[in-house]
Amino acid sequence: MEDILSIKWYCVNTFIEFCIGYFRCLFITFKYNIVHFWSDSSMVTAFIIKRIMENKTKKATVSTSRDLETLEVNKTTMAKIFQAFEDGDMDDLNNHIEANCIEHTPDSFMKGTGLQYVKELFASYRNAFPDLKITINDLIAEDDKVVCYTTFTGTNTGKLAGRNPTNRSVIMDQIDICRFRNGKVAEHWGISDSISMLTQLGHIPPMTA
Repeated sequence: MEDILSIKWYCVNTFIEFCIGYFRCLFITFKYNIVHFWSDSSMVTAFIIKRIMENKTKKATVSTSRDLETLEVNKTTMAKIFQAFEDGDMDDLNNHIEANCIEHTPDSFMKGTGLQYVKELFASYRNAFPDLKITINDLIAEDDKVVCYTTFTGTNTGKLAGRNPTNRSVIMDQIDICRFRNGKVAEHWGISDSISMLTQLGHIPPMTA
């Protein structure tokens, strides 16, 4: 009887040890898989983040390049406008200025608006100064605007705003600010040393201290 009990106890004890060993193996395997999973996940996550950052950098580089290209195109367009002014090529202005361009600093003696105003203004000055030259001293572009500092020279051999020609030469500095939209000028602000020009032409007396 005692032998039978000993055998049963031995079997039970052996079964318990087997179960403990089995579940211990399962636990170790599970633990290894979890660690391996998180290790792989970290690597995958790092890889994904790296690719995202690379794409962002690439897009930023492309965007920056595109922006710089646009700025250069706008500056070139600004220079072409002054070249058309100097050459008297009014038709070329159609390629660079919107038809409904807004003029924020219009000359009082001009009646047109938009592109037509610009053409009338340029034609008026070319009539008054047939030999006019425009020197671009500086061009600065940022966002959608271009700032241009120029020097105007010419000999007054034609009427200017109803005033008779004086056959005198003038030198006048001016600054123009243009806002571009889709490659064309949409708005313009300008300031010129017109007092100096009128003084040089003899239309107003020199200013005294």
